Amino acid sequence: MNKKLMISILLAICVFFIWFFKVENDYKEKELEEAAFRTFFEQVKKDSEITEAYRQGKQSKEVFELSKENVITTFELLTMNYRALKMDDTDRYHDILQLFPQYWQLTSHKDVTNAQRQNIDYILSEFERINEEVKIEATNKKIFYYKIR
Repeated sequence: MNKKLMISILLAICVFFIWFFKVENDYKEKELEEAAFRTFFEQVKKDSEITEAYRQGKQSKEVFELSKENVITTFELLTMNYRALKMDDTDRYHDILQLFPQYWQLTSHKDVTNAQRQNIDYILSEFERINEEVKIEATNKKIFYYKIR
């Protein structure tokens, strides 16, 4: 009887450690995702400022083109990461990846109408809203993570 009890206790301890390390690994993975998306948001924000300055003649075409290349590269890295992690389509990150091509299409042209500018503002506000939700979710996960530690 004692032998069965010892085996059960050891098995329970093993299951607990496996679960704990899985939670820790998920937390670290989410932190990396959050950092990647934060970089993307910052790049999109900078790009929108550079695009506006370029339209007003305050920024050179080279800086404008470089900014577009940086945003494209960042977006490509994110989509590769998205596919690699096989995120669920209902995930908020998917919303970002769906919105970005619209943003890119609208900001790629120098002649943008007021309606298109409003659409750009809407897309940027959606980026911000989604980013805030991601921050809140990450904060909640950190609190949960530190509680179980």
